Amino acid sequence: MVRFPAFEVERWMDTYETKAKYDLAETCALSIKLRELIELSYLDGEPPLEQSAVFDGKLGYGHINGSPKLRQRIAECYATSSEITKENILVTQGAISANFLSIIGLIQQGDHAVVVSPSYQQLQELPKTFGADVSFWKLKAEENWEHRTEELEKIVTKKTTLVIINNPNNPTGSAIPTETLKEIHDIVKRKAHPDAMILCDEVYSPLWHSIPQDEQVPASMLDFGFDNVLVTGSLSKAYALAGLRVGWIATKRKDLLQRFLGIRDYNIISVSGVDDELAARALGPKAKAALLKRNTTLARTNRAILAKWIDETKGVRWIPAKGGNTALVYLGDGIKDEDFCASLCETRGVNVVPAGLCFGHPGYVRVGYVGDTQQLKDGLVQIAEHLKSWK
Repeated sequence: MVRFPAFEVERWMDTYETKAKYDLAETCALSIKLRELIELSYLDGEPPLEQSAVFDGKLGYGHINGSPKLRQRIAECYATSSEITKENILVTQGAISANFLSIIGLIQQGDHAVVVSPSYQQLQELPKTFGADVSFWKLKAEENWEHRTEELEKIVTKKTTLVIINNPNNPTGSAIPTETLKEIHDIVKRKAHPDAMILCDEVYSPLWHSIPQDEQVPASMLDFGFDNVLVTGSLSKAYALAGLRVGWIATKRKDLLQRFLGIRDYNIISVSGVDDELAARALGPKAKAALLKRNTTLARTNRAILAKWIDETKGVRWIPAKGGNTALVYLGDGIKDEDFCASLCETRGVNVVPAGLCFGHPGYVRVGYVGDTQQLKDGLVQIAEHLKSWK
């Protein structure tokens, strides 16, 4: 019988986020309101919602793999060089469903998978749960959380059938540069099983808010036109629309999309038609640009606040995040992060995620910093005070 281990970060969030006055564990950009989304969609010539086809249509299952309109707009998120069209897209219930379908559809008992670490626990545990031998491509703070491909070279073998990365990285906010993405592909083609696939979770892309001026904004893993790649994404993190529960799988491998669709027949079947319509509006060219401008500005503003707080708080340090909504912050020597975080929430109403428990990095906490700016400021003040009393 398949048994799933406790999903530590989700259990933590469920336990503490409703108790928190200052929720700095949230990983989505500050959510927008439905009214705001509808108003943004007018920029692309969309009608009022009550005049749309979905408003007067019957509430049936709709398009099982996602409406043509939504799939086309998702396809347009990728470079023309990727050769991705709406036929290369499967719409899912968030990126968590996209990752689930991809992993269980690709992994068989006895396979070997390589997974970047730290990363979202789902990416690490699902291959093991379904019978794979898993090796971790470990990122290190002393190496600035950089993706050193010489380490990947050491763990990819002819038995490797799946390599899983995410870009930007959750929880560190680090980036995989475009040239490194190409190197990853070259290593997999050269050293892994001939049928090996690369799964790149890009749920926090394209929120590249802090790439240095002398560096290129990372490409999507799809943009190179590789056949052995699939990418997952969603509207939750970078687009501030977690309530829509819309994500996707994108790949040139249409045969794999059919496989994943067959697996989904056993549980969810399809995305809500209402969510589908709203998601398509969000990805209209002008609405999408407005959402990303809003969220990028918010990320830069709040990241600067977090950076200043770290500089001014004794014993605290980080590797500055380059993208996404999260960062790992080291609280100081001797801090037991799980005990500290539980006490912090119970006594001061601040929720952050203990990275020892949830990501295998003791002494660190994961901070979600692209939420409400004042809440971030106030929460950081409380963390500083708690550190003084804790030490």
